[in-house]
Amino acid sequence: MHSGEPSDIPLREVLKGTSRSFYLSLRFLPKATRSQTALAYLLARAADSLADAPSLPAKIRLNALHQFRQALEENNGQAPVFSAAIMAAPDNPREQELLQQLPLIFTPYAALSTQDRHLLRAVLRTLTGGMVDDLQRFPSGELHALSTRAELDAYTYAVAGCVGEFWTRIHAAHLPALKDLDIETNIERGVRLGKGLQLVNVLRDLPRDLAGGRCYLPLEDLSAVGLTPDDLHNPQNWPKLKPVIHAWSERALAHFEEGFLYILALPACEKRLRLCSWWPLALGLQTIALLRQSENLLESGRIEKVSRRWVYKLLINSTLRGASDAYLRSAYSKLRKQSTDSK
Repeated sequence: MHSGEPSDIPLREVLKGTSRSFYLSLRFLPKATRSQTALAYLLARAADSLADAPSLPAKIRLNALHQFRQALEENNGQAPVFSAAIMAAPDNPREQELLQQLPLIFTPYAALSTQDRHLLRAVLRTLTGGMVDDLQRFPSGELHALSTRAELDAYTYAVAGCVGEFWTRIHAAHLPALKDLDIETNIERGVRLGKGLQLVNVLRDLPRDLAGGRCYLPLEDLSAVGLTPDDLHNPQNWPKLKPVIHAWSERALAHFEEGFLYILALPACEKRLRLCSWWPLALGLQTIALLRQSENLLESGRIEKVSRRWVYKLLINSTLRGASDAYLRSAYSKLRKQSTDSK
């Protein structure tokens, strides 16, 4: 299953520079959906670069996002035009380059088939809407938290669950082998997979988000254990918080159960699609195991990350085994048990 450098991935070097892990997955996607998926990612990443630009006031970032969203809706092939200050705002030079190359992304976006453009616009509308909500919810850098579990669930849909829906629809539209797939059921499962992955991100990135004034753990959960968002700056409060982390990791595991059914429902002949769906799920399970082994997630600068060696081993083993049902069931069972045992 080795693949060379695909010629149908736009802005390959920029893509590799902004997300090497996603680029590796993208290379393995079926050719019929590779360029559309790359365009969707590049547009989403460009919007995220605007939303997260640390040197810009929230109001300017919001205005830039609204410009970006308007350009997506107008669909005339014209990229939004931003000031030099906005173009230079991202910390990552590759993200700056991505903003500079927006015309090379909006042109092929406008040239997509009506069906593909509709699918991209729908997911990007949801993703950028989530970015707008986030900027409005956390405008100042002062620490704020989500209020309810329902808000966290809505957040995980807006930034990741909707991607599971897009992923399902774009591949069902282009891969004949998926013609008998129960699309609506698999859309629900794809959404669950995306939500689970984002919950893992919320737990893993807790220290970094707190430093940036964002707490995605709901107030109703924190108050139930006698904590406030400000209390999370103190590592000594970890014993109180640990049950909350455990409960949300259990929720992520429940999402992953549905995500695994999603992968098994994909035809075995679509090995590439199975692999590209399996890899993030496997990484999510391994990350939960690391989070549950952590002595204290509240320690400043502590981010539990899967090692590069582990990732390469996953890629090699799964590629050699060909994403068969037997391999997937065995690998999932092992990772699921590991994440459950790590308490």
